[in-house]
Amino acid sequence: MKKQKIYLSLLAIIILISLFIIFLATTKNQQVVKASPGIYLEFRCDENNNKCGDRILVRACVGTGGEKVCTPGFDKIDDLIQAIKEKWGWEEPENWSDLPSLLKCKDYQICTRLAPPPTEWSKIPAYCKCKGKCIEKPKRAGTEECPECGIRDGIDFVNPESGPIFLPAHFDWEKVEGAKSYRWKAVPVAIPGVTYVPSTNTKTIVSDVIRDISHPRNPPTEYTPPSCSLQSGNAYYWKVQPCCDLAGLNCKPWAELDAWPFTTSLAPEPATPSDPDWNNTTSEAETQDIPVILDWCDPPDNTVMLGEGRKGEYYYDQGRGKNITSYKLKLYHINSENQEECHPLLVKDGKCIPKEIIPGSNWPWDKLYSLWEDFTGTYLIENQRYRWQVATCYLSEGKEYCSDYSQKWGFSVGTNIRETELIAPPNNINDAIGLPVTFKWNRAIGINSYNYNIGGHTGTTSANIITFDWPDFELDTVYNWTIQPCTDYAAQNCKDWLDPWQFKITGAPPVLLAPTGTEALSAVIPVKLDWKDVSGAGSYEYRILGGISPVKGVVNVSEVVVDYPDLKLNHVYTWQVRTCAHKDGSVCGKWSNLGAFTTFSMGFPVLIKPSLNAKIEEPEIRFSWKPLKGAKYYEYVIKNKNTGEEIFHKIINSDSITHYSYEFPEVGEYEWRVRGCLDSSCGTGGAGPWSNWRTFNLALTAPPQRQGGLVPCGRLYDDPNTPWDEREQCQIKHLFLLIRNILDFLLWKLATILLILALVAVGVMLYISKGETTIILQVKSALKWIIIGYGLILLAWSIVNFLLALAGFRFQIFGHWWELPF
Repeated sequence: MKKQKIYLSLLAIIILISLFIIFLATTKNQQVVKASPGIYLEFRCDENNNKCGDRILVRACVGTGGEKVCTPGFDKIDDLIQAIKEKWGWEEPENWSDLPSLLKCKDYQICTRLAPPPTEWSKIPAYCKCKGKCIEKPKRAGTEECPECGIRDGIDFVNPESGPIFLPAHFDWEKVEGAKSYRWKAVPVAIPGVTYVPSTNTKTIVSDVIRDISHPRNPPTEYTPPSCSLQSGNAYYWKVQPCCDLAGLNCKPWAELDAWPFTTSLAPEPATPSDPDWNNTTSEAETQDIPVILDWCDPPDNTVMLGEGRKGEYYYDQGRGKNITSYKLKLYHINSENQEECHPLLVKDGKCIPKEIIPGSNWPWDKLYSLWEDFTGTYLIENQRYRWQVATCYLSEGKEYCSDYSQKWGFSVGTNIRETELIAPPNNINDAIGLPVTFKWNRAIGINSYNYNIGGHTGTTSANIITFDWPDFELDTVYNWTIQPCTDYAAQNCKDWLDPWQFKITGAPPVLLAPTGTEALSAVIPVKLDWKDVSGAGSYEYRILGGISPVKGVVNVSEVVVDYPDLKLNHVYTWQVRTCAHKDGSVCGKWSNLGAFTTFSMGFPVLIKPSLNAKIEEPEIRFSWKPLKGAKYYEYVIKNKNTGEEIFHKIINSDSITHYSYEFPEVGEYEWRVRGCLDSSCGTGGAGPWSNWRTFNLALTAPPQRQGGLVPCGRLYDDPNTPWDEREQCQIKHLFLLIRNILDFLLWKLATILLILALVAVGVMLYISKGETTIILQVKSALKWIIIGYGLILLAWSIVNFLLALAGFRFQIFGHWWELPF
């Protein structure tokens, strides 16, 4: 009995514990569900080596934060649904509609895993998409099956029998009963019997889900591929896939659908501005801001050419995509009567010539781009309507081939134009301007002509610059100017006139500045004439009156230096200046007031060296005087006082000169004088008075210690003991004098000494002979030969002296023979 009680107690305890555990579990589940806002999905890419893997994992969760409860991640929808049923029973998650957009059948870009790795699941970021097969959502209970039906005929713009279609293409199809959405795809293909080959970069195009959430039972039955999706000059087949749900997951298989082939024209596909009515003229693109850019799709890699002799058939010329050389653009203007006409700037000789777009025509680099920008606003102007179409052209074997022209798209131009502003000349009447005057204003985009009113001169111009000159304007006068910008080419569709600016033409008489005052009473030549600058002056004309004839000239600065011979010494002059608008001194204003000045009187120089009656015994003679104010040159004269012969008469540009004694013909008295000059000729009116004559004595005779010597010329002093002047420069004649001096030395100096020595020797011999006959005979023989030798020397000297006399030397045949030259 006791044991049974124990067993019952244990059983009761176990039951209580079990009930408590069940209670806690039930309470926890109720709290989670209560806290949960509902089942929701979370997604992420499967991770593989720190990178997005090939799968998208999906899990279902309830609750948030620490109370959040989630299923494992699955890459198959049916596994996820089974997990949801097992955990919470069936309840469709809040964002179940996100699955189609994330798990649709298309490739995804692999991206690097986020760092640091996320600790929580989250929706896949837009930049992180996985690559792999899509997981289609399975059919669910109660879903209506799509009826067994195909897509029947009735396709607009896709009729292979009528030739290629012009891009962009617009496709539509008949409604499929029961379909809530559609998918559309076009596949490039080579179609037998069609002369098109798919371009190497042409890809299959699959549309997004085509649906209308507001009217799920009436989805759209038409589709326009995104711009530039299809390529010109290619062949495709296309299909439409009906789907029984809005998500586009429960659809009829592509393989069970019929395919319709079509080909695209070689004409480029227009891109922007987008025309909503597809080659019709009932509407046009939105209003475009200026400058307008026309853009079209790039051509395919392979260039297409037109086969000769088979007009209308096109062929690919493989591998020649780089040979595209230009585009040809046709522009049409819609006039006020809503009629289409060729753009006025493209009309030539009555024909509409397309605008050729070549490499570098729109950009600063040499490339060909599939767009055109009217960056100057010349073609596409304000408040006008236009249409356009374009063709592709290239060269093959020297011949140009072009595709058909594209669809014709329309657009209108708005009024977003930068304002026109005046630039030059500035709005200023204080600083005058010269002639010619160039008027400039900025060229605003979309403005193509201008009316102008410049100083009362009116007209029309298409340029933003215009120039006027005399006699359009008077000098020293203020004028107004302005322009009226116009959007057309005839200056008729115009905006308001701009506020006028003012300008002043130069030409006011200058104000004279110098010389004035005491400077003008004794103006040193050259005289500097100075006057105040006149703004805008191109040049100045001056005139100086008072001379034999007026002095005139033109300068480009407000000063001029006038020199001799235009101005004379000690003369009264008047002068004037006037302002000229041109640089060449033409078109001048009124003369200024008179200015006056008197040129200075030049004095005579004060002589310095040599002093009066100076005795000059040195070979170098320095002549100097005090410089004269205004003198540029000096004229001096040195003459022989006794004969009056001018030794020197020169004009120099310094206040001193050096001469040497040998330059004077002889010693004696000389006199000299100097005067100042304005020029190197010391002409009339340009030379001052002479100084007084000053005498000096040239006494360059050799002192006793410097007399004698063999050299007869080129010496500093004259030897008074010779009949010639040793100060002369050496010449041919002095060679003979040198020979004579040598003979004189040998005959009368050296020979005499030898003779005396010989006689002394004879005397000594007689003294020591003591009467010996032999010695006496030897002495007599020696005396005999001494006398004969000396006689021969005397005879030779006489012959040379005679020959020199015959040569014209003025000295006696034997000279002063009684005066031996010792």
